[in-house]
Amino acid sequence: MPGLINTATGLRYGTGLFAFPGLGGGGLINPTSGGTPPLFAGSSRLLLNTIQRMQARPQLAGAGSLSIRAVPGVQTTTVPLFSGWTKANIYGMSYDGATFVGFNTSPGQNQVLYTWTQAGGYTSFLPLLNNGTFAGMGSANQDATTVVGYAGYSSTDNYQHAAVWRGGPNNWTVTDLTPTYKNPAYSQASGCSADGSIVVGFRTPDGSLYEAFVWVSGGMTVLASTGVAGAYNCSTDGSVVVGYNGTNFSDYQACYWREGVRTSIGALPGDTTSYATGCSNDGSVIVGVSTGATNHGFRWTAGTGMVDIGVAPGARSNVQVRVCSGDGSALVGIAAQTNYTDNVAFRWSLLDGYTILGGPDADGVTISKNGTIMGGDNYIQGQIWRLV
Repeated sequence: MPGLINTATGLRYGTGLFAFPGLGGGGLINPTSGGTPPLFAGSSRLLLNTIQRMQARPQLAGAGSLSIRAVPGVQTTTVPLFSGWTKANIYGMSYDGATFVGFNTSPGQNQVLYTWTQAGGYTSFLPLLNNGTFAGMGSANQDATTVVGYAGYSSTDNYQHAAVWRGGPNNWTVTDLTPTYKNPAYSQASGCSADGSIVVGFRTPDGSLYEAFVWVSGGMTVLASTGVAGAYNCSTDGSVVVGYNGTNFSDYQACYWREGVRTSIGALPGDTTSYATGCSNDGSVIVGVSTGATNHGFRWTAGTGMVDIGVAPGARSNVQVRVCSGDGSALVGIAAQTNYTDNVAFRWSLLDGYTILGGPDADGVTISKNGTIMGGDNYIQGQIWRLV
């Protein structure tokens, strides 16, 4: 029988939806009857009829090849608000998706970072810096024993300082990465290596000059100190740093630094600016946002260049990619209408294209290294999405 039936990888999600990549209307076939389980396993006639139809029109399946795979379903977990909180989110997670990091944004309360697990609930609240009243972001290293972000310096000078927290439940310490900064100077840590020893971010020593930095225990190295620059993330060993650099905030482009040497990766055709937000474990795949009339999510490799991931379902043409999986094949982010309404969190992958995770007013922010667990929020509460 001609044609390839790929069931080894195709059935892993178990949703009962099978996709034929070349088929019109999205190529989805739902082999169910009255809500019963998928019939492919128990009905050879249904499968055979489908194959025969595809063989009759081989152009639909790419010169006669046929690939059958399941479209991912999504299981949602909503993180309950801690007592007295009115709003919180998820910003980071351990590589395996077992521990999540976020922060509350409840009016009238100190904004603090927290860790949360499915089994233990809220497992810790990270200390504030000096007598500051807030902390935020919360990117995590491999096992979530290092968390990076920002914290208010003190109650009298509450400008944000890049900070790193190390330890674990009930045993956290916080380090100020720019202890001499005073208003209007501020800084922010955005990402770290797998072991947490290398931290990347940006700083502005005078409130106008923006510099990308790499920090290791005992010292900070500035990657770019002219115009505007920022670092958002890095490879697992910290040797590749991704972010942006330019002359001003109307003229900047996505770039990466490898061993301190900067390489620009440009912007999508017709766009004017871009910035890189994440990368694969080895830094060979870079993801981010290219901006012109609207935002476009992109995926970049040295071989393909910068590729637009396209418009999200529902004609959501405003697409922002946050980070990617360890191999760079799956991306997570937020998509909206051109006027920034009707936000949805999404996962996009080379295999499945777009999967809407949640909405309205949802934001996808972080993803596990294997690409199957995503975290973010529904504007009010933290959300965890798992492929099933």
